[in-house]
Amino acid sequence: MVNKMKTARLTSCNTSFDANMIKSKLDSEGIECFISNENFSTIYPFLSGAIDIMVKEEDLERAKEIIGDDSAKDIICPSCGSKNIRMGLGSNKLKKLFLILIAALTFSPAGIRKAQLKCKDCGAEF
Repeated sequence: MVNKMKTARLTSCNTSFDANMIKSKLDSEGIECFISNENFSTIYPFLSGAIDIMVKEEDLERAKEIIGDDSAKDIICPSCGSKNIRMGLGSNKLKKLFLILIAALTFSPAGIRKAQLKCKDCGAEF
């Protein structure tokens, strides 16, 4: 019988350093966790979005207490306050897709660009 572990996203970080600091803190408290999107976010930050910290569902509440409420907040739209947010390429999609294509063909990073967040409710980009 295979034991399937359900995981949940604890929080997202903008940098690998922040994610590893949280992971170290959780590890020292005995909570198993892993970092998702770390490598891809470093190479293509405008495409992949944030670096996620994943924990077991059963450890989620304890992990939130350990890292504090400030780190576990959801992304909220500054215009309307909605939590219905998605990552995207922003308003200049053609230019960004061209950069991704060039980077893929030359096997090089596409440069430091932040992911664009877009509110699905009001359409604001930030």
